[in-house]
Amino acid sequence: MTIKIDSATVYLGSSGYARPIFYDQAYLLGKKLAEQGVELIFGGMNAGSMRTLCHGVMENGGKVTGVIPTKIRDSERVYHDITKLIDVETMWQRKKLMFDLGDCLIMMPGGYGSLDEGLEAVYWKALGLHDKDIIFVNIDEYYSPLFKFIKDSIDNGIMDQNTESLFSVINKVEEIDISKITPSHIGLQQDHYPHFEDKIFAPVKTPLIFDTPDLASCYMLMTALVTKQLGAHDRAIGVLNKKGQFDALIDWVKVAAKERFITKHCLGLMTIRKTERGLMNALERKEHIVIDLHRDKWGK
Repeated sequence: MTIKIDSATVYLGSSGYARPIFYDQAYLLGKKLAEQGVELIFGGMNAGSMRTLCHGVMENGGKVTGVIPTKIRDSERVYHDITKLIDVETMWQRKKLMFDLGDCLIMMPGGYGSLDEGLEAVYWKALGLHDKDIIFVNIDEYYSPLFKFIKDSIDNGIMDQNTESLFSVINKVEEIDISKITPSHIGLQQDHYPHFEDKIFAPVKTPLIFDTPDLASCYMLMTALVTKQLGAHDRAIGVLNKKGQFDALIDWVKVAAKERFITKHCLGLMTIRKTERGLMNALERKEHIVIDLHRDKWGK
């Protein structure tokens, strides 16, 4: 059988405290990619599901390319014993290069960073900037609240009717048929792929407020959360949930915390209220949160 793709970019968590099923499925995906001769593109971390994914590829004779920021090049949390390790300067450059290098995009369970990357790819596809296959692996219904959020937003006329057609959903790695994944027919030479890091990192102290559950806003919210988790900015993040329009997305955040893909402290990185006055008052009283990723997320 002819393999139509040469590489797959996989987004997934680096938590060292998740349930074994998530690590087992990551290893199985790595093994499957290696056996099919598909190179793995991933975020280069030697932790959690990212580690077992990489083990699955390397132990079965496959190739792995990791992409990491230069400032953590020598960290013990970086997977050095792989085929290729590429340094980039910023987290945005890391995400863009990972996107560019993959013929398809596979979303395994993960935290704010994984969903940031996944929604980014879906958003770009909605804009017609690429037509790569995007596959969500919904292990133990991990992403089901996210899919409900998208459906609710479509039903309420906020997201486009075709949003659900931009990606596919399977329940376990065994259902992935790599032979049916086709490479992109749209070139990657567009001048600009919109992203929100510059807006989030603007030298202002005003809070980042999210009140509309459209695709761009949700992508930007995840970018704001993951970069705040990493200490890249200190702007307050507020969600104005007047009519419960963000309820299902908040449910996913709770699932991510329960499964320990994000730490319990990450729940406090955004403030959620139903009224503007209540939200602004809460943001004014918000205490600074510091996330210790080594202790609370990556583990041993």
